[in-house]
Amino acid sequence: MLVPADTQRTAAALDAALNSTGSVNILVAGKHTELRLPLETAEEELARGLAIWPHLSDEEEPDLTIVVAGDLPAETVTAAVPALRDQLGCRIRVVGVLDVTVLGDPERWPKGLTDAEVDHYLGEGSAVLVVTLGHPAAVWGLLAGRWRRPIDVIGWREPPGPMPQDALARELGLDTAGLLQAAGRLTTRLEAAQ
Repeated sequence: MLVPADTQRTAAALDAALNSTGSVNILVAGKHTELRLPLETAEEELARGLAIWPHLSDEEEPDLTIVVAGDLPAETVTAAVPALRDQLGCRIRVVGVLDVTVLGDPERWPKGLTDAEVDHYLGEGSAVLVVTLGHPAAVWGLLAGRWRRPIDVIGWREPPGPMPQDALARELGLDTAGLLQAAGRLTTRLEAAQ
C-alpha cells in the first residue's frame, strides 16, 4: 500500500504503480494537501519504500523516531517537530514511509525491513511513533511484535462526521497537542527502560 506524503510523491508513486507488473498497487492520497517536501529522498522512498527526512531530523542517534505514512500525517508532523524537540528536549528522527509494507516481517512481506535496516532507519534504540491515516490495527499487524522498543501508533478512527482537515487531525490526535502527548509517553517509557 502506497501512502505518499505530498503531491510530488503522489505523482511519482502513481507513475511507478502504473508502470509496474506482477503486483497489485494500492495508492492512498488526499486531495487537500498543499505540503511540498524536499525531493532529496523521493528516489529512496520509491526504491526502498522509506527514507530518513534530513530536513526534519537531528544528525545524532535519535531518542524518538517518528514514522510518517501519508499526506495529513506528513503535514501535521512537519508542523509539530519544532514543538516536540523544544518541549521534550530529545533528539528526533523523522522517517517518511511510502510503502507501508516495509514495516512488516521480511519473511512475509517482500519489502519488509531486516533487523539491520530497522536499526539504520529508526535508530538502534529509539522509541518509535508511527503516524498514519491507516488503521492502527493494520500497522500493529505488520509490526507483529518484532521491534523490541517502545512503540505507539496514531491512526484512523471513524470521526463523528465529515470535517475539515484540521478538525480531523485534532480528532485523530494528529495535531501538535496529540503528537506531544504520544511522544511524551514514549520517551518516558524509553527512559524507564534504560
